[in-house]
Amino acid sequence: MSNVKKRVQSYRIKDLNSDDYVIDRSPTQQHDLRMTHKNAGRMNPSQLIRVANHNECSQIALTIKFENMAEQWFEEYAELNHRDTTLQRERNLCKRTYLAIGHMFLDEITTRDIQLFINDLAKYGVNMDNGKPLSYKTVRHHLSFVSDVFEYAIRMDIINYNPCLKVIVPKNIQNRSPKDNEKRIYTKDQARKFLELFSEAPTMYRVYFTLCMFTGCRRASWSGVERL
Repeated sequence: MSNVKKRVQSYRIKDLNSDDYVIDRSPTQQHDLRMTHKNAGRMNPSQLIRVANHNECSQIALTIKFENMAEQWFEEYAELNHRDTTLQRERNLCKRTYLAIGHMFLDEITTRDIQLFINDLAKYGVNMDNGKPLSYKTVRHHLSFVSDVFEYAIRMDIINYNPCLKVIVPKNIQNRSPKDNEKRIYTKDQARKFLELFSEAPTMYRVYFTLCMFTGCRRASWSGVERL
């Protein structure tokens, strides 16, 4: 049961199960909404109580770092609901995620922080095995893992918003070096030399490679051609 009491320049909200929350225009209060006395006066008691609940969530988020929240999520949710293979994959995502945002408190992690983390995963050199970017699927798994932790924190009334909702996963992730992205095309001299090598070959091969050379069809298309 909550009680709202008007003061000279503020409103005190008293809850039987929590501390007092004072809504005023004092900039020194860490758990207020920086609202003025005039704005607070326009709110009815139930609205003020909702503000107090919001402030209580913010105060809790000030004391929990992302890594600690993620470990709670593993213990209280993932280990009880996910298959072993899924749980192992999520554990493998922790190293890069904790290194990037694990030390940050939940209330200070912004959408931009997560967007920069996701963008870094798509850069060359992130994959320690081959020096390439992580695959699109793996990057999405990292984002899903972070988002699941925030969604659980919302359900536990620790935070009120998931900063992952507006994050965009880069679509043009290529697991090849920049040089590999260049198309390899024969020059005219190379094409002429190639056809000369087949001048004495059986007719079937000469027709096949000549058509490939002059039509420019993709390899997959010509692979389906059957002998008549």
